[in-house]
Amino acid sequence: MENFSLSLEEYKDLCENATDLIQSVTTNGHFKYVNNTWLRVLGYTRREVVKMTIFDIIHSDEIEHCQRLFKSVMSGDDVGLITTIFVTKNGQNIIVEGNVSCNFIDSKPVHTRAMFRDITKRKQVEQALEEKENKYSNLTASLNEVIYRSDPETFIATYVNKSIENLYGYTVEEWLKDPTLWENAILPEGKEKVFAGLARANVKKQPYIHVYQIIRKDKSVRWVRDHVSWEKDEQGDPVSVNGVMYNITERKRTEQNIAERIKELTCLYEISQLINKADISLEEILKGTVEIIPDAWQYPEITCARMTFDGTEFKTDNFAVTEWEQSSDIELKGKRVGTLEVYYLQEKVEIDEGPFLKEERNLIDAIAERLGRVIERMRAEENLSRLNLELEERVKERTKQLEQALQVVEVASQAKSDFLGSMSHELRTPLNAVIGFSQVLQEQYFGKLNEKQVEYVTDILESGQHLLSIVSDILDFSEIGTGKIKLELSKVIIKDLLENSLIMIKRKVLVHGISLDIDTTGDLEGLEIKADERRVKQVMFNLLSNAVKFTPDGGAIKIEGKKEGKELIISVSDTGVGIAPEEQEKIFREFYQTSGGITDKTPGTGLGLPLTKSIVEMHGGRIWMESEGSGKGSRFTFTLPIG
Repeated sequence: MENFSLSLEEYKDLCENATDLIQSVTTNGHFKYVNNTWLRVLGYTRREVVKMTIFDIIHSDEIEHCQRLFKSVMSGDDVGLITTIFVTKNGQNIIVEGNVSCNFIDSKPVHTRAMFRDITKRKQVEQALEEKENKYSNLTASLNEVIYRSDPETFIATYVNKSIENLYGYTVEEWLKDPTLWENAILPEGKEKVFAGLARANVKKQPYIHVYQIIRKDKSVRWVRDHVSWEKDEQGDPVSVNGVMYNITERKRTEQNIAERIKELTCLYEISQLINKADISLEEILKGTVEIIPDAWQYPEITCARMTFDGTEFKTDNFAVTEWEQSSDIELKGKRVGTLEVYYLQEKVEIDEGPFLKEERNLIDAIAERLGRVIERMRAEENLSRLNLELEERVKERTKQLEQALQVVEVASQAKSDFLGSMSHELRTPLNAVIGFSQVLQEQYFGKLNEKQVEYVTDILESGQHLLSIVSDILDFSEIGTGKIKLELSKVIIKDLLENSLIMIKRKVLVHGISLDIDTTGDLEGLEIKADERRVKQVMFNLLSNAVKFTPDGGAIKIEGKKEGKELIISVSDTGVGIAPEEQEKIFREFYQTSGGITDKTPGTGLGLPLTKSIVEMHGGRIWMESEGSGKGSRFTFTLPIG
C-alpha cells in the first residue's frame, strides 16, 4: 500500500538484519526462528539450530533459573528484563539481556518471541567500575549514567553523581535530602515488581539488575536499567548498596517499535496463511481474520474486533463498542462493501490516533485492502466456476450433437464405400474388356489395319487405360480415407524398385523425347527397407506420370535417392512448366489440378498427389514439393523410414 510504512519484505529484512538477537521458541523448547545476528553471534547454522532447544545454548549455572522463567512466560506472566548467559558453539560465554513474551492462540501458548542484546562487554565495564568506584569516585561526575551508593539496611542514598539531574530532573542536593524520591518516582503499576525483585536479591546479597519506568520531576516518563550490587567488608557483611542506572528510554522505544512491527508482520503472515488454505470459504476467511487481529495491536488483552460484509457481522467473543475505535473500509472496485473495526475496551494514553499507533492505522488499512482483493478474487473464482459448469453442459450437448452427426457421416461413408466398391466392379469389368480387345486389335492379330484404324484403336486403348486409372485412384483414395487399406509390408530392395519404376513410363518419355536419368548414392546399393512394394511403386508412378505430363517435349526428368540418418530420401525433378507460388500450397488437395499443363497430354484427375501423400504418410514418411515458379520445373521429394 502506498501509505504503509514498511512492506512485508522490509519487515523481514528488519528482523533478519537487526543488531539484536531475535528468536522464537516453541512450547517444547525447540527453536522456531532465529535471525541472522543470532546465528552470527552464537556461531551455529540454521540446520544445527533446527535440532536444538533453548537450553542447549544456556550456561549450566543459568538453566534452572531459565527453566522457571520459561514456565512463567508460557503461563502468560510478564518476567520483565531477563539477563542470562548464552554459550556459543565454540564454548565462549556471552552475557545477554532482553525481553521475552509468549504468543497465545485461543488462550493456548504457541511460541515465545524474544529479543536479546550481547552485553558482555558492558558487564565487564560495570564490574570494573564497581570494583574501582571508591578509588575513582571523583570521576563519576562526568559519566552519563547515574552512580549511587545507598545504606544496605534502609536503602537511603548516601551518594549520587550529577547525572541524576539528567535522568530524574532533581539536583544532587534534592535527591540526598529527600530519601523518598527514588521510591515515589517509580511508576505506580511497576512499583510492586521492583520491590519484590530487590527483596529477593537482598536475601543473598547478589548482584541484581531490574528495569522499570520512572516519573521525572517534570512528570515525563523514562525507562531505567538499574544494576545493583552489595559491597561487603572482609567478614562478608554488607557495607553499602552500590548501583549504576542507565537511561534506556530510547532503546525501549526501539524495542517496542520492533515488537509492534513483528506483531504486525505475524498478523499479516497468519492472514496470508489463512487465505491460502485449500477449500476455505470466504466466511471462514473473514471470521478467522477477526480472531487474528487483536494480537497484533499494542494491548491485545483489551482489544476486540468486528467486521461487517454484505450485511453479515463477524466479531471476537469479547466484542463491545467503546469510544476508543479505529476502523477502515473494505472496498471492491472503489465501492465500499464492508467495514473493519478495532476497539480498546479500556482507556489508554493517547499516542498518535487516540490510543492507537500510526503503524496500527497502516495495519488496519492494509488488512482491509487485502480483504477487498480476496473478496474480488473469490467472487471472480465463483463466476468462473459457474461459467465452467455452463460450458461443460454446452460441451456435453455439442458432443452429443457431434456424435449424432458422426453416426450420420459413418452411415454415409459406408454407403459411399459400398457404392464405390460396386461401381468399381461394374466399371472395371467392361473397361478391362475394352482395353484387352483394343490391345488385340492394335497388335493386328485378325488382319492388318489401315493408318486411320490404328489411330482410332490407339485412342480407344489410351482412353480406356486412363479411365481405369481414374477409377482405381478414386477407389484407393476412398479406401484410404475410411482406413480400409492396410499396408502389406515386406523387405524391398529400394534401388531395384527405383530402376524398375523407369520401365513404367519408358514408352511415354520416348514418345515425347524426354530424357530420363537416375542418380543414387553408393549406400543405397543392396539397401533393404520395410515397405509395401506395390504402394511405393504407385507413389513413383504417380510422381513420374506427373513429371511427364508437365514436361514439354525434349525436356528432362531425374530420379535421385540417398540415405540420410534413419531416413531414405527420394526425389523426382523435371524441367517442366513449374508451379506458381500461389498454387504450391494447394497442390496436395483432393481434385485440385494446376493450370499451365501441356495441352496435348492426357489430363489428370486431381487425386494422384493426394493419394501419393497419403501412402507416404501411412509409411511414416513426409512429402513436399519445390518450384521456383512457372517455367522453372518442379521437384517432389518424399522420405521413408529405414529399419
